[in-house]
Amino acid sequence: MKKTIAGLAISTTIVTLCSSAAFATKVYINDLQKVCAWQYPGTTAILSGTSVYNWKCKTSSNQFLDLNIYGYCQYKYGSTANTSFDDYALPYSWYCYY
Repeated sequence: MKKTIAGLAISTTIVTLCSSAAFATKVYINDLQKVCAWQYPGTTAILSGTSVYNWKCKTSSNQFLDLNIYGYCQYKYGSTANTSFDDYALPYSWYCYY
């Protein structure tokens, strides 16, 4: 009998991407609270839907602000860093690559 367990495991994963042009390191952003704290100190990361674009930073006065994940990646890994995600429907699939 085969059992399937549905769920989401969040961990830090670093993968080296290879292409004919260059090598890149891929680092998942497994805690979007860090992005909010960097961009808007004192806010809380909130997932308001089911896609990667549904992350917001919530202020103490209940304002919802957009995250700058690209800016966070450049802050963390340098000016050549970029960002992407594995799947639009997987909100925890954001990563930086550099």
